Amino acid sequence: MLDAVDRTLIHALELDGRAPFSRIAEVLGTSESTVARRYRRLRLKGQCRIVGVPDVRRTGQPTWLIRVRCSPGAADRIGRALADAPGAAWVQAVSATTEVWCSIRSSPGDRHNLALMRRLGHAPGVAAVDAAQILRVVVGGPTSFSIASLPSGAAPLTAAQQDRLVDRTYGPPWTSPPPPAAIDEPLLAALAIDGRTSYADLARTCSVSETAVRRRLEALRRAGVVFFEQETDFTALGLETTAMLWITARPSRVRAIADALAAHPAVGFAAVTTGRTNLAAHVLCSDVDALHTFVVDDLGQLDGVERVDAVPVAATFKREGTVARGHRGA
Repeated sequence: MLDAVDRTLIHALELDGRAPFSRIAEVLGTSESTVARRYRRLRLKGQCRIVGVPDVRRTGQPTWLIRVRCSPGAADRIGRALADAPGAAWVQAVSATTEVWCSIRSSPGDRHNLALMRRLGHAPGVAAVDAAQILRVVVGGPTSFSIASLPSGAAPLTAAQQDRLVDRTYGPPWTSPPPPAAIDEPLLAALAIDGRTSYADLARTCSVSETAVRRRLEALRRAGVVFFEQETDFTALGLETTAMLWITARPSRVRAIADALAAHPAVGFAAVTTGRTNLAAHVLCSDVDALHTFVVDDLGQLDGVERVDAVPVAATFKREGTVARGHRGA
């Protein structure tokens, strides 16, 4: 479990993943070396990591949620293969490892991902593949799960401390997205591995000057095209049970149910989708009993909810960033 200092540091990085350690230290009332040491330790343990992520709501990239039903024993192989696919994120085995789900970002007319979906249907061990396009994200991206929503023991920052850390240069109202540039692909690829990569290292990776890479990243952030997400080990926060929920709702109530999901602190991701169901959500709970309470008492009582397919997460192969080799659990 994380101690109070770790949790407060995580909250600070949640507010600005690229905030200088010196500024975080000043706000937390500790030394820069302590903040740097704590972050390095958390990152090495896989408990906290900052990654740069394109916001599909600003880029317009079509995003798909893929459910792959497979035979027992095939989930590990399929999950690892999907984790290596371009544009894939949040690759997880669920439902006692007889199903793998993931999200895939693509570009209009992206033949590679279309071919991937076709190949999946014929892969050994695959029983069925369902694909649903995200129509609207209601929780996720810059508005995903916050450590501040945990019980008071999480020791989040005070409102005054949060205000000192939030860089409003990169918040709404957004500027217009800049035209695509050659630097974008290597820049975003580097930030997906480590969102705190220095400008000097980014410049070397992109073969441009440090000034050029700084200006480009600042332009992308001001336009809301890229944001910095904190990948946290939920179990270290006491959240032992995570699950994907596939929700069938009466069409006239989809908006109201989506709003209810957006307001619930246990929901880390939620979206309106096409497909057999019309809402999907990723929830974070302390235990199985808390998941039961969420599904039956919180979600089940909402007018218009017709069916909920809740599948607990058994293994995670990839989150937003790089592949989590050998990582199990939430």
